[in-house]
Amino acid sequence: QLRHGVLSISSTNGAFAALKEDGSVIAWGKKDQGGEIPESIKQRLKNVKDIFSSRTGFAAILEDGSALTWPGISEVQGPFKKVISSDSRFLFLKEDGTVVHGGGLSDEDEARINQSPIADIFASSNAFAVLRENGSASFFGHPHYGGSASENTIKELDSGVRDIVANSRSFAALKEDGSVISWGDVSTSPEQKEELSDSVRSIYASNRGFTALKESGETVTWGSFSWSFRELPQGTKLKEILPGYGGFIGIKEDGTALHWGFVGNYHFDELSEITDGVAGAVAHDSGWALLKPDGSAVTVGSWDHTRGTQEALEKLSNGVKFI
Repeated sequence: QLRHGVLSISSTNGAFAALKEDGSVIAWGKKDQGGEIPESIKQRLKNVKDIFSSRTGFAAILEDGSALTWPGISEVQGPFKKVISSDSRFLFLKEDGTVVHGGGLSDEDEARINQSPIADIFASSNAFAVLRENGSASFFGHPHYGGSASENTIKELDSGVRDIVANSRSFAALKEDGSVISWGDVSTSPEQKEELSDSVRSIYASNRGFTALKESGETVTWGSFSWSFRELPQGTKLKEILPGYGGFIGIKEDGTALHWGFVGNYHFDELSEITDGVAGAVAHDSGWALLKPDGSAVTVGSWDHTRGTQEALEKLSNGVKFI
């Protein structure tokens, strides 16, 4: 069944689901993580248009725009303009600006979240945040993952929110006045709070931290990091930031690159090859693959997970179109 006609494959922590050209779905792997499609919905998984995954389950978007989830079975009426997941739950943003869920959200929370049309939705590992069209923001979920905040933070999120960024355990909101508000399993020093009070252009997230890029090109990094942490040299100014799992790579105005964040046994010598910025970048748990403007690519990060074979490295020396 998997030898031909497969359009895409999605995965949870312990299972896979393949979407075929005829709209059918094939799943395999651990039953409790979506590897077996329940008999009660198997006949309905026809003419499937897309599949989304969390760490423990799948959501299939049907031809009529509705969604079916498994192994925890729920049906949600669409159509949707965005689907996101925490570790174990799905949240669906409908075309009409309302949010619906695939289980785990109380009717009280759903009514509170849907007070006015929603523009976008965001997820940490175990909580969600919504940005409304009127510039207000709300959140719900596990309190240790950004599902709760102080009364002062709730008040600050009542208006003027421009964007929200999530990491695994917290959220950060960028406001129209250039200030930043963060909540969840994250802390800021008084000095960082002052630096985040204005002139922030954008926010980037690693697994447990955030970096704000200010209009001046200077940065503010905060959050939870390991003992093996490299800081940016004071006064460094950047034009671009590439977030990764354990840290960040920054591109300076002169096109050179540098790293800050978790160091461990990672290798970053190859960053010296970046002299004219990057044309593309992809990060995973252990490092980055960077596409240079000349069509070559370099990898940085864990020696075990990014180096590849000598043959593979030689093939990356030219002719790479995208990563």
